[in-house]
Amino acid sequence: MQSDESVVQSGSPRRERGLWVSYIMLLIFAFSAYWPLLLILGIITLPFCYMSRSGYQRQGRPVETAHAAWQVNTVWIAFLLIVVAFMVLLGVSAWMQGDPEIQAKINAITQSGMSAPEKLAKVWAIPSARVIVGVFVTFMLCCLIWPLKRTLHGIMALWADVRPSELGARQWLAFGLAVLLQAAVMLIPSLLM
Repeated sequence: MQSDESVVQSGSPRRERGLWVSYIMLLIFAFSAYWPLLLILGIITLPFCYMSRSGYQRQGRPVETAHAAWQVNTVWIAFLLIVVAFMVLLGVSAWMQGDPEIQAKINAITQSGMSAPEKLAKVWAIPSARVIVGVFVTFMLCCLIWPLKRTLHGIMALWADVRPSELGARQWLAFGLAVLLQAAVMLIPSLLM
């Protein structure tokens, strides 16, 4: 049986350690919503990917260029999603603080002697709270899943020696893996308690 190393040709994108290092950094960066210190990896990865992309372009290596561009776009999309989610959170908070009816209901619920599940049920009964929670959850899911999906998508494409845009139906596998990984990261701490 042939080893993976003998199958990969010498000029293969799979041989590019710089692309793999960038993808590993992006994989860790994808969890920066939990640990904000990981945002530094995105900041470090960005100039490296820009330099890699221009180097691959000069060398006439289109697959590697596509991967480096994919990595650059992944970082910028992640930063954009973080900024939009933060602005939505601020907007929702300002809206809730500015509506005296909502504020009075929330204050009455939080100051009551009810248990936490009862308080959550009462807050959920406020019609605008459902909209707020829905919007917030949607943006948070985008911030958590999309950068990880793009990173896994790129890793799978690099492993297959194709451009990320040529991955085809396997991109849904990357999406599924991103959802599972993010769910695991969210659920494991609660299961350990």
